[in-house]
Amino acid sequence: MKIDLRHAKIKDVDAVIELFRYASKDGEYKGFDDISYQKQKDLISHMITNTPVFVVELSGEVREHGKEPEFLKNEIIGTTSLREFDAELKEEDLKAFSEEGKCMLACCLIIKPFFRNVGFAKMITEFAEDGAKDNNIAYLRTIISIHNDPANKLAKETGYVLVKSNVENKEGKCNLWEKRIS
Repeated sequence: MKIDLRHAKIKDVDAVIELFRYASKDGEYKGFDDISYQKQKDLISHMITNTPVFVVELSGEVREHGKEPEFLKNEIIGTTSLREFDAELKEEDLKAFSEEGKCMLACCLIIKPFFRNVGFAKMITEFAEDGAKDNNIAYLRTIISIHNDPANKLAKETGYVLVKSNVENKEGKCNLWEKRIS
């Protein structure tokens, strides 16, 4: 199943809701249609604030300057990937998004406590027009809430390096972690 995630912004609660609408253990469409819109927003705001949320972002000019690569403008891109989070980002998850040297990075939004029975690990796609720099080494950047000690501990255990502390966002302050996957 292909979906268009190019405009998804993980800090935008409405966009997160749209991502969740595609979540189910068998990959079929599953919406929150039986829950009021405001209830969805409240629930997801709570998730973002109070759970170990891993937001993996592409670093580079496209991301930093908000440019949209030419090859994205007329394509429907992105796929769903659902499996239990096992405290490790798999290299094969990234390779699935490679195409003709274009660095289509797969990113994960993982909110395990609320989707324990679904095994929810949503793939979000971010893209770099000219591929990752330094001989196609992909840069993954993970934002983890500074208020969640278990998440910070897990980041260190899984090979992430703290690159900046006390980064401000609309949910408060967080730490910025970075991991390289070649």
